[in-house]
Amino acid sequence: MSRSWPMLMLRGSTYYYHRNVPKRLRPLLGGKAQIWKSLRTSDHDVAKLRSLEEGQRVERQFQALTLRASSAQTDPESLARLYSSRAEAEDAAWRARRKVEDDEQLDVELDALTSAVDDHAAALRLQDVNLVSKLLDDVLI
Repeated sequence: MSRSWPMLMLRGSTYYYHRNVPKRLRPLLGGKAQIWKSLRTSDHDVAKLRSLEEGQRVERQFQALTLRASSAQTDPESLARLYSSRAEAEDAAWRARRKVEDDEQLDVELDALTSAVDDHAAALRLQDVNLVSKLLDDVLI
């Protein structure tokens, strides 16, 4: 294997595309540190061409993730939407594990949290987290 094709790896008789995920993007890919993709060939020349095509797809994906990450960091509403969608998914999984009689208490707690977030929405829009940091700390605990 020549050094000019570091993304090309041979496993058995099949070539694979291999790429390390930059550390800053790993959280956006579920913690994955590497990308492996079968090129479905044992021919070295064909594998080189396919690895270039796969490399372009991966780089475009990395660029899109970088853009998404930077907009989420600068746009509090995007960050809030991302947090909300993750929180809803975690809540659904947690509800599935809970007993039916606990759902009423959970609804009361969620209503209280929703009310608190609504009360502090103006501060969040102004990116003033000082007003809600205690509330967030209490919720996270």
